[in-house]
Amino acid sequence: MSVPYDRFEVGDASAATHSYVPPPGAVCATFEGAFEDEPPTVRNAGVCTYAAGSSHFQFRVDAGTPPLRLRRTFVVDAGVPGEIAGAPAAEIFVNGLSAGWFPPAIANPGRPWQQQEALLDAASNASVLDIEIVPAFAPYASGFSESAWELRGGWKDSIFADGFESAFARD
Repeated sequence: MSVPYDRFEVGDASAATHSYVPPPGAVCATFEGAFEDEPPTVRNAGVCTYAAGSSHFQFRVDAGTPPLRLRRTFVVDAGVPGEIAGAPAAEIFVNGLSAGWFPPAIANPGRPWQQQEALLDAASNASVLDIEIVPAFAPYASGFSESAWELRGGWKDSIFADGFESAFARD
């Protein structure tokens, strides 16, 4: 089970506290649409879309519990399902090292909001995670979008973090 540690929306003030920087040429605007769930959940939020470059942001985590996961909320409104990918695959770099990847996403103009979650390499468990998202742009997948980013991880029990029951619980 994973629990949320931190998150931000690219279109609000929380993006600045996470040092979010889209690549030059990114188009950021508000988008309204639905998720693929039933009944469909509607979302109206900021989205940054780009066809070149990479985005950067940071998460600060005190004593994160592996496995860490990075969740992306994004839009796949362009393209024909089954013919054009709604988003290319993307490699995730944490503190300069390759730590995971997102697979390509299928286009869905009718219900464009989606989420993907990527397991991050265990070596990326540091207190400051400097994250770079590098899409693998291709003719069949030329636009990458991002609306929200969330860092998730294992349950942290601050009550027993000091080993309160460590010696007695094993007896």
